[in-house]
Amino acid sequence: MLLALAVFLLLGGGLSAYWVWSLQSASEDLKKSLATQLRELDSLKAASVQSKAAGGQVGPSLTQELQSRRSELLQREKLAQEWQRGLLRPGWGHAARLQLIAQSIPAKVWVTDVRADEAQFEINGFTLEPAAVSEWLNKLAASPLLEGQKLSAVKLQNASAELPKAAGGTARPVWSFSLLNTMGQPSAATGGKP
Repeated sequence: MLLALAVFLLLGGGLSAYWVWSLQSASEDLKKSLATQLRELDSLKAASVQSKAAGGQVGPSLTQELQSRRSELLQREKLAQEWQRGLLRPGWGHAARLQLIAQSIPAKVWVTDVRADEAQFEINGFTLEPAAVSEWLNKLAASPLLEGQKLSAVKLQNASAELPKAAGGTARPVWSFSLLNTMGQPSAATGGKP
């Protein structure tokens, strides 16, 4: 049980570090793109000023391009603000969900696989008592970290025949389970994407 907890914490830490790194990388790319677009916008403004100074009128294509670039720039600035602000409140991300799972696993349940992304949250494992999975599922569903998710599938199967028999003894019945939650729309409580 301690080994499973250590594995989950290590996995959660690794996923969190990767997520932070990719968020920073995306933020840097966005900043570079914004800088490029600002230069282009300044260039278009300068061309417009030169055209007016030369006594000619600004052509409709130049005006349209300027407006298009301006609206694109506003959208990107809005996106940059979202990245800077963060899409989650601290303690509400994937690492917090993995920690919730690791800290709430009942003694008669062991988890073999956890998959989490923006669209799904899946837990697979085994149990000695199917009721323990049901009680654990109720605890998980009551957590604010999993708010906005709908339980779309619970699969429980007797897996005793698939497991190797213990030498000289009768095997206890073991069930495999799979819990699949499909994410709903981000709620105001979480502040955005999971």
